Amino acid sequence: MPPFHAPARYFEIGTGDGRSALLVAANTPASTQLYTLDPGYPSEPIKGSVFRNRPEAAKIEQLSGSSLSFDFAPYHGQMDLVFVDGSHALADVVVDSHTAFKLAAPGARILWHDLLYDSCEVIQAIDVAGYAQRVKKIAGSAYGTCTT
Repeated sequence: MPPFHAPARYFEIGTGDGRSALLVAANTPASTQLYTLDPGYPSEPIKGSVFRNRPEAAKIEQLSGSSLSFDFAPYHGQMDLVFVDGSHALADVVVDSHTAFKLAAPGARILWHDLLYDSCEVIQAIDVAGYAQRVKKIAGSAYGTCTT
């Protein structure tokens, strides 16, 4: 895997409680811009709750919407790191995977969560989307990655 430097811009599909966004925010320069999208925000208080009221939250912009209908166009080609961890339904992961490649700048890293076992819909979706040969599972983890 090629060396990777701290991203200047990060986009996360699927905020959850915000642990991943907080981890990236806490380990990147103050100038790093983070965007995290979740359909449950702001109606579900758990979304982003881990980073809310923490200093790192100043770097994180929480966006509301479904990744299936959100207008990603303003972010296309600008992200150094894209994290796909939204819906785990096959059709949704296919769409999110295509979106990740659109968001990625040249040389960016894309990271998928929940590549746990062969019958997992995330793994199937990456294959259906046509990226199976590019995505490498990170040994001993539930993650897969590729560089654009």
